[in-house]
Amino acid sequence: MLPLLTSAHIREADAFTIANEPIASVDLMERAAKAFVGWFINHFPGKDKAITVYALLTRPRPILTATCSVCSKPL
Repeated sequence: MLPLLTSAHIREADAFTIANEPIASVDLMERAAKAFVGWFINHFPGKDKAITVYALLTRPRPILTATCSVCSKPL
């Protein structure tokens, strides 16, 4: 199993990346999403199923939901 980071470690890593790349936080989030999708497709290659992705974002942002099909194309 991969080691998990605490929310404090994630915030620290995000802040470091944003300060040193430079990259906007929204672009960093998109990069993370694309990396997850690539990993997911490689580990669960069934293209005949759909998955639902739920993201609970911290205040003051709302809860977001998105549905995507598992395919070989990057999102």
